[in-house]
Amino acid sequence: MDKVKPYVILFATGCVLSMCMALDCNWKTQYEYKGRCCKTCPSGEFPKQHCSENSPSVCEKCKGKSDHCFCNNALCENVDCSKCSTNPQCKQGEELKRTGSFKFGYNCGVCTNQTYYSEKDKMCKPIKDCSEIGMLVIFRGNRTHNALCGYQVSYPNDLVTHIGVVMGLVITGLACLAILIYLCIQRTREPRTKKRHILDTTET
Repeated sequence: MDKVKPYVILFATGCVLSMCMALDCNWKTQYEYKGRCCKTCPSGEFPKQHCSENSPSVCEKCKGKSDHCFCNNALCENVDCSKCSTNPQCKQGEELKRTGSFKFGYNCGVCTNQTYYSEKDKMCKPIKDCSEIGMLVIFRGNRTHNALCGYQVSYPNDLVTHIGVVMGLVITGLACLAILIYLCIQRTREPRTKKRHILDTTET
């Protein structure tokens, strides 16, 4: 029993070290190659030459039918990308999620709380916190749209006073104009009524 313990300890230590040394590549923007996280090529291109310690991946445009998963709008089914998996079409408000460590599976998942689906990046991203950038919330955001932030418009007291005075003068001017128009109409009507009255008296 005592002879077995050292081997068990060594095995467990090796497992822990391998887990600690495992790469944590962002599979949406990177792929793993020989212990490195290489940047994924743009859509319609594939890595002709993988990244190295001193240089990034060299991408080449896809030509016709190809065995590369990148060229067929497919996803890598395993670490070395020797098999391809169909790329599921997610709805708006959902993002593509990957399961597994060596053999991968893909499915669509709804954006969780405080995240929204970015149409540009095709993934769920955190909703903007307006308070962190010293702005007010105009729209809180939801699973399909990011939050909208803005500033509160504040006017100086002098400006508010001037605006109030101008508005008061405008209203007063309009009221005076309305009174003048009314008086003019009344004056034009008075001679007609007097003329009619004189005609009526002469006829009688």
